[in-house]
Amino acid sequence: LYCFVFGKVPFMAPSLLGIFESIIFSELKWDEEYKIDPMLADLLSNLLQKDPANRISLPLVMEHPWVTKSGKYPLQQQTQQQQPLTISEQDITTSTRSIYTLIKAKQLLQRRRSKSLSFSASVKESM
Repeated sequence: LYCFVFGKVPFMAPSLLGIFESIIFSELKWDEEYKIDPMLADLLSNLLQKDPANRISLPLVMEHPWVTKSGKYPLQQQTQQQQPLTISEQDITTSTRSIYTLIKAKQLLQRRRSKSLSFSASVKESM
């Protein structure tokens, strides 16, 4: 959700280890250039709680005022008993590899963008 709202991940660092450290030790900060709904800010803060015991549960997300437009559009709760989610080592490895790939792609695009901007500036100067 954070990525959809801001177009970037909430914690960034040059390396995978740096990202993990950033997730653990860095404070969550909102991008100042975006003005977001206070209810959305509350939901994001609850979703990104570092302590899992304090993190909002999916049933509470489904009831959150931002999701339901303050109760105007309530979501139906599932009535059947749900099985606990099991995450394997393979799932973790695959997801972290995907995140790392996205970070590398972003860094590559940023380098290309800065090179094209400096090239444009040098062309303008030579004119």
